[in-house]
Amino acid sequence: MAIVSTVLPIWLAARAVERLGAGHTAAIGALGPALTIVFGWIILGEAFSLMQLAGMALVIGGVWWVGRSKAG
Repeated sequence: MAIVSTVLPIWLAARAVERLGAGHTAAIGALGPALTIVFGWIILGEAFSLMQLAGMALVIGGVWWVGRSKAG
């Protein structure tokens, strides 16, 4: 279990930094909490508030903005 929950994510993060760079990897990593809310809603049927929806929009918009600014 330790390999799946600890070693594998660290190895994958290191590979992502190697391939994408630290900035892009950090931006993509910021999507984790937003995706947790979405999957909690889809899989567990949890409700989410307007504040959480606004926060998700800010996070996704920020990741999009960072990705767009690095591409040009």
